[in-house]
Amino acid sequence: ANRAGNNGAFALGAIRGGILLAVLVFTARKWLIDDLEPVRFGSVLLLVTCVDLLWVNSSFIQVYNPDRMLPNQPAIEYLKSDTSSFRVFGLPGAYERWVMQYNLIETTDGWTDNEYRLYREFRGDDYMNNPNFMAGLKQNADGSVSGSAFLDMLNVKYLAYRREGEGAIILAPNTSALPRAWFVPAWRTEANASTLEKMKQADFNPRALAYISDSTRLPEGFAASQEPEAPEAAPALIPGDTGKAAQPAPPASAQPQAGITRLAKTYNRHAYKVENARPGILVLSELWFPHWHLKVDGKEAPLLRADFAFRGAALAAGSHEVVLTYDSPWIHKGFMASGLSLIVLAAGLFGIARFAPAAAAPRATAAPRAAERKA
Repeated sequence: ANRAGNNGAFALGAIRGGILLAVLVFTARKWLIDDLEPVRFGSVLLLVTCVDLLWVNSSFIQVYNPDRMLPNQPAIEYLKSDTSSFRVFGLPGAYERWVMQYNLIETTDGWTDNEYRLYREFRGDDYMNNPNFMAGLKQNADGSVSGSAFLDMLNVKYLAYRREGEGAIILAPNTSALPRAWFVPAWRTEANASTLEKMKQADFNPRALAYISDSTRLPEGFAASQEPEAPEAAPALIPGDTGKAAQPAPPASAQPQAGITRLAKTYNRHAYKVENARPGILVLSELWFPHWHLKVDGKEAPLLRADFAFRGAALAAGSHEVVLTYDSPWIHKGFMASGLSLIVLAAGLFGIARFAPAAAAPRATAAPRAAERKA
């Protein structure tokens, strides 16, 4: 049946190709032998091209409703009901790549066969095993997970996986996940080549320290490094005391360092309001790229490459509005090239329409004279 269907499609394509070829040959003959005007010849070529594209695309691109192919999955419905900003990390076999994108759920993998080189290095170069993601990851008694600094920085709120022999997706909450933007009161300037190795150390805490790439510059007034404060020592116990009142306070790095409110997020613009009592680095769980531009309180500021792969902004103590916009010079160059091509094409068509009739006139008068001489 498939072969018969293919034969029919081939026959139809051959007929279509023959018709188009005949039209092109006839038009070319009229242009070369019968002096068809170039403008009309070009118009016929354009019309034939448009008809051919419409014919091909009408059968090549087909739209269908994916809901008919996707089973109802409680895990997907649960993720869709979570209105916070988060990403999902799916272990191999957890879900088809396009399922999460279709349901508007952000993931750490997605369909990224040509993913950004910086991100591939961040995840560990092994597309299937993700060694950096799995480092330090542990499952808690209640089924949740924690301990992976790399997943935490990616704002991974859930891990998705399947048990062998079971069809349903299982979600494991990541209790140590960082928000989409967080503030760090300490930083160190580090070479890109050594940053990842330092971040892989078991004592690395992205809440307490941010590594700033030496390929980006800190603004004036910021030192190359600001070391984390030493954690407060636990108070000594009085002999005979039960110790219930002497529990050490949580380290400063575990406490929120700033109030962060997201004001806007589109494909080309992110905006945040940040209130921080001390200087530090605002780290965004978004990949760094040189064509993103930063403004702090309406003034241009250097965009930092923080923790190897993310965007960062150095903020003095106070209340700030942080705005990032994407503006690639290559887009502007592309528009300029397209505009220039359009101008050249318009000038060429104008020249043909304006001067071709004048050039054809001597040929038209020369033909009768040649006939008279022969007579």
